[in-house]
Amino acid sequence: NYVGDASWPTALSGLMGTGSTITQMEASIGGYTNNDFLNIKNIYNNNNNSFDNTPLKSNFELFKKTFPMITLIDMDAEGPDTGNYDQDSFVAFCKMLIAPDIGLDITFCPYQNHEFWVNSLQALNGTSNTGPVKWWNLQCYAGGGGNTGTEWAGYITQTIPDFDTNGYIVVS
Repeated sequence: NYVGDASWPTALSGLMGTGSTITQMEASIGGYTNNDFLNIKNIYNNNNNSFDNTPLKSNFELFKKTFPMITLIDMDAEGPDTGNYDQDSFVAFCKMLIAPDIGLDITFCPYQNHEFWVNSLQALNGTSNTGPVKWWNLQCYAGGGGNTGTEWAGYITQTIPDFDTNGYIVVS
């Protein structure tokens, strides 16, 4: 059950009301100093490589029901723990979020490890831009200070030649 300030869902919905220019809302998972994706990996591995019948899945079902205005989740897998870059659990987690019972779209927030991100994109979107990964929020600050959109677009098209990177990578 939802615990907290019951006014949050109404307040967030109100941001998209009449006269607003806000058309979608996004939440984020991960970040440099946490182990969200290591914890996700452990849940996945400890549940026979599945998220079925886990508190993680039921919590995201409740999240989507409570906050239906949030339609995107930004995946910010990074940090000093290499467990945050586990391809199998990451892709499975993304698939859990995009499945109809939760029904979210996702964005990626890379700053390093381009092979991980490109392979995850290919696993989820195939060769087109119409899959669940709607765009990339490329980090060009802090540890990603040397990143460029052109460089990362090249990483994508090296692996997925027909993928249209024009406008796909948002440099932040």
